[in-house]
Amino acid sequence: PIIAQYFQQKNLKELTEFIRNQMNDGLELKINELKNYNQTEIDKTTLELNNNFKKLELKNQMLASEIDASLFFLQGQNSFGKKDFVGSTKDFLKCTYHWLQTERIDRVEVMIGNILISIKKLKTKTELEEVDSLLTQSVKMSLTEILDYIKNHKYYISYSSKFEDLLKEVERLKALNETNDLPNDIVE
Repeated sequence: PIIAQYFQQKNLKELTEFIRNQMNDGLELKINELKNYNQTEIDKTTLELNNNFKKLELKNQMLASEIDASLFFLQGQNSFGKKDFVGSTKDFLKCTYHWLQTERIDRVEVMIGNILISIKKLKTKTELEEVDSLLTQSVKMSLTEILDYIKNHKYYISYSSKFEDLLKEVERLKALNETNDLPNDIVE
């Protein structure tokens, strides 16, 4: 009986130790599985949130550009009404720049028409140079740079015919002599 009891106790200890090891291993395995699952879910949710934030930032940038475009349109209209054609040309160009950033091409076409009407009211090369100077001061882009931006935009084909008329008008103004407003090739 003592020998049997000894083996029973030894077997019980071994069995208890075996069960304890199995439980610890199983528990650690489950804990590691849960950690990995939680980390994967956190990473997935974080990525989704970052994507949503990027979309919101883009929408906010578009809205800001639309607001700026509307503001410059109103300023241009106000200047045009006051017969300040230098100011209206500058503001309409800035408005067009912002509409292109939002890819609202329907608005761009209208604005190019407004620029053309306004720029045709300019009488001298000096006025065109003033538009250039004001643009450089306010948006850090020259008249040529803004015109290039408009011409090189991916939707250029949509408004190209009106824009070509605008470029012809700019070239006409550049050809004027500063003193008598005649084209340089006509000056005696």
